[in-house]
Amino acid sequence: MSKDLFTLENINKAKVLFSPHSEDDIYLTHLSSAHWCIHQLSTLSEYDIEQALDYLNVWDLIDVPQETARELTKIDSYAWRYCVAEPLSDGNKTIPLVGACAVLGMTENEDIPNDKYLLAASNFAFAILAKQTDDAEVVNSFDNLSSLDLIEKRQKAAYAKHDKYYGPIKAKINVWAEQVISEDKGKITMTALTNQVDARYHDWVTEHPVGSIEYMKLHPFNKNQDADKGISWETIYDWVTPLLRDKKNKPAK
Repeated sequence: MSKDLFTLENINKAKVLFSPHSEDDIYLTHLSSAHWCIHQLSTLSEYDIEQALDYLNVWDLIDVPQETARELTKIDSYAWRYCVAEPLSDGNKTIPLVGACAVLGMTENEDIPNDKYLLAASNFAFAILAKQTDDAEVVNSFDNLSSLDLIEKRQKAAYAKHDKYYGPIKAKINVWAEQVISEDKGKITMTALTNQVDARYHDWVTEHPVGSIEYMKLHPFNKNQDADKGISWETIYDWVTPLLRDKKNKPAK
């Protein structure tokens, strides 16, 4: 079984598991989000699928498939924003569709209950359908948009662009922070947490230097491959300290 989530291997597994087996089955695809996704996948070219996987597989550098699947059941997570919200904000329904099918290909994985993968895939499908409905409504009511509506849409687009460029590395930083907090059982200062995460970040950059595929996938904002344009200690502090603060403020069970 593949150690990664967003792979062609998982796409092919999903096809076997959820493809309609007869012409009559095609008319039942609307009853299952999984079958609907596979049916829609059949309309894509191999190139479309490969391009979508190339975008999505950055998350395989960030976390293991089981954790990514769990995060994809949360519509406010970094994984959700990157894999679903950001592409849809650009009008790209192919990426979340391919993502849904890759997730479906993991349903035979015994490390996580199938319902988590199915829920994540269903969330993809519902988001795509919601986007299609929203697009139709926007087209029908575009002339009635107020200036405030347009400002709000532009603000959302700006936030989405920020998530696209900084979301992957921020998510990876947070994964490291969660690991450090767990290892220290929450008994760590914000400065110490930042120091440890900063060290892990620089170790990772040493292993995946500027110019490597892995580096560029997590640093899309650094298109010029500037060695001095990484993530600063101060930025890491701003990103990880809310996690520690939330842990400390969380009431004990």
